[in-house]
Amino acid sequence: MTILAILLGVVALVLLVAGMAGGALVLAVLAGLSLLGRSWERAGSRRNASLRLDLYRDGCVVSSDGRLSVVRYDATSVWQNNVRHTGAFGHTDYEYTLLDVDGAKVVLRGRSDRTVTRGVLEGFDAWGKAIQLAVTDAQLPRAVAAVQAGERLDFGHLWMSAERIGSQKESLSWQEIQAVEVVNGYLKIQVTGRWRTLSNRSVAVVPNLFVFLTLADRLLRTARR
Repeated sequence: MTILAILLGVVALVLLVAGMAGGALVLAVLAGLSLLGRSWERAGSRRNASLRLDLYRDGCVVSSDGRLSVVRYDATSVWQNNVRHTGAFGHTDYEYTLLDVDGAKVVLRGRSDRTVTRGVLEGFDAWGKAIQLAVTDAQLPRAVAAVQAGERLDFGHLWMSAERIGSQKESLSWQEIQAVEVVNGYLKIQVTGRWRTLSNRSVAVVPNLFVFLTLADRLLRTARR
């Protein structure tokens, strides 16, 4: 048990006794995350003294303007939106939206040129990838078990089952498909050597896109056997 976990647990108990159940709950969750894994990364900025991100094995904690948001990887949804700006000072803005344990949205932002402005976290290439991989590791086993049990999984306007992948407008069997990829921000399906879009909506609106793509790859490989 880490010293941080012990301190958080003690403070949570004091708050609970004092009748401040909300604060006690947040600190209890933080203590649990501390017990499950040490802080992996701290991202902040001198220009964003009130903005901080701490990554743990099973979740992360975002501190912004005095408010703490706790995210569990096994229960959250993640949306990633990348916007490319061209020109002499071209760069890409990265925006990650997550749901915390209360169901509220938490937005994390980064920039490819490492320019730090208000609301932008440094080190996006490290923490962004770490969050996506951690969510995939936490949720993929449950997703695989669900489709193997005959369930259909929805990822926003997209869905998949053990037999098919589809959107609100159409669906295809895995046997028809040769590849599933993201091209220029849109989901592309290769059928008989030709690429087609399954939806005209950007993958930025697809929750847990990495889980979706990893599961699609598994089901596609299974269909080829």
